[in-house]
Amino acid sequence: MVNRHKQKGKDLMERLESTYLIRKRVSKLDLGIINDSSYFPENSKPDRHYNNGVVHARQDLKLLEFFMVQMKPRYRMKILHSDEFKNFIESVLDIGVTKFNKQTKEENESSRAFALQLMNYSLQVMSKTMPPEFAKLLNNAIEPLDDLLSAIYEYSKNNNVKDLPRFRELRLPNRGIA
Repeated sequence: MVNRHKQKGKDLMERLESTYLIRKRVSKLDLGIINDSSYFPENSKPDRHYNNGVVHARQDLKLLEFFMVQMKPRYRMKILHSDEFKNFIESVLDIGVTKFNKQTKEENESSRAFALQLMNYSLQVMSKTMPPEFAKLLNNAIEPLDDLLSAIYEYSKNNNVKDLPRFRELRLPNRGIA
């Protein structure tokens, strides 16, 4: 028996598939070269395999964002509370068990910029979710910290690495509360 869908359902599935799910597969060779290229000395174009990995990872992040936006809170929390997600964050910040191998100065600066951005996002979440009676205290504490985060980022950008990703300043919603 054929599963029949209405045209709107077919159109939605087609749009979602083209936006999120159709992607180039990372081959076993790509994974092998990314993991340890010394096992593949005959390969003359390792950059192609690394780029395939980058494309795949970015598309996986796009799919993860889709799930985080579309799923019910119960299911989002299953992802956020998973060991896999925690391990990913620890690896990105280079604080977990699987530390990056010999980070360059630029990678260290990028890690710091990423951590600053996460801290900025965390402050915004705290500002939005705290009970109103904490608003004044929170804003008084956040204001200098927010300025410090911006200053550290600007210092890194001006003195160390010119191509750091843009710092996304987030205005905290309770700033106007006295």
